[in-house]
Amino acid sequence: MTGYKYTSWDNQLTVDHPEFYEGDSTGKFTPPLGTDWTDVIQLDWSQKGLQDYMINAMAFWVRLG
Repeated sequence: MTGYKYTSWDNQLTVDHPEFYEGDSTGKFTPPLGTDWTDVIQLDWSQKGLQDYMINAMAFWVRLG
């Protein structure tokens, strides 16, 4: 899936849906793979819930015009 691959650490999804994020072996969020970026964390696009969440968010904005 293409699109946003990461969010900020203070995104509300980190609280409401931590399963939407990649984690290391201890379960801690991780930065985007292959980067040294410390200000963002990697989304886990294998999560069907994340895919549905993003589709619904995009549909909201499309309907809004």
